Amino acid sequence: MKNTERFNIPSRHSVRNAGDAIRASELGQEVSHETLENAYKTLFMWRDCHSYVLHSFQAVIRSKIKSGKFKNALVAQRLKRMPSIVKKLVRFDTMKADRMYDIVGVRVILGSIADVRRFDEQIKSMKSQHKLVLPEKDYILHPKADGYRSLHLVFRYGNQKHEELNDLKVELQIRTQLQHSWATAVETLGVLKEASFKSGEGDENIKRFFKLVGALFSVYETKILPEDFKGRALDDIRKEILDTDSRLSLVKSLQRAAATASSIEEQSNGRFSGYHVPELDSASKKVRLIPFKADQLEQAESYYRAREEDTRNDQAVSVVLISAGNIKAIKKAYPNYFLYTRTFINNYRKVLNMCNS
Repeated sequence: MKNTERFNIPSRHSVRNAGDAIRASELGQEVSHETLENAYKTLFMWRDCHSYVLHSFQAVIRSKIKSGKFKNALVAQRLKRMPSIVKKLVRFDTMKADRMYDIVGVRVILGSIADVRRFDEQIKSMKSQHKLVLPEKDYILHPKADGYRSLHLVFRYGNQKHEELNDLKVELQIRTQLQHSWATAVETLGVLKEASFKSGEGDENIKRFFKLVGALFSVYETKILPEDFKGRALDDIRKEILDTDSRLSLVKSLQRAAATASSIEEQSNGRFSGYHVPELDSASKKVRLIPFKADQLEQAESYYRAREEDTRNDQAVSVVLISAGNIKAIKKAYPNYFLYTRTFINNYRKVLNMCNS
């Protein structure tokens, strides 16, 4: 007998209609207030039912990390922010809310390319109810146009006790610490400049800077220069990076952000190791961190949902529900929510020095 009492899952048809209504409203089309409010309620409900999926799937991932004896591995999980869901619906006019596969995500951060490849093979060959449903996207071998590098895999969730959840998807990202520092620095500068660079927004010179840095990071880790830079000397790339930074003071901006972040950790006594809700106000550059214990998932979800609803019309405020262990691990997994950029800056200097030696 199915156990369906715990999960109130809206129909895919209602989720699809909800996403279409929200997209239409964002594009300036007329949508009644009642329809829009009901659409958001449906989408919140749809996202919330993924929470159990996320919690269950990350436990499998942590088990594989442990059995594979990966050193200094970091596993983090997150529910996709509602503003990010809405932005994705608007960016891709054929996107349907019920088919969005990254509502929930697990991120694995490892020490080296070799570890990433080894863990990737273990995950793809594991015997599990969770099935890989989309071709793996290897952004390490083939970086995105903006320089982003990571492995992306999408699984269909499987659970005999809760078969009603079995068609839901979860995205798994596997990356190195170096790749992670680059990606989160892009997001952090996006906060500082009030532009989502990872979505293609913002100053072209800044995006160019990160693409150049990403190319050198790639060479440092893999000895491979991305296709867009084939035939170009590393020293030439390095000089363009330094020239761009000299004009835009990007590293100084990130350094100032790191200085701000140093005071945040002091506000937490580190006792909580369950769930955290960081709330970043990009206007004031202030971060508020609300911790929850491991057995307080429902309270964390309820608080997260309430804060998202309260700040829905405030573009400056970003709220997210994440789990990665204690505050130290949280800062490593999601440094962009703490304006923490020291790791990227250290890596940046190390790689530039490599090209100058």
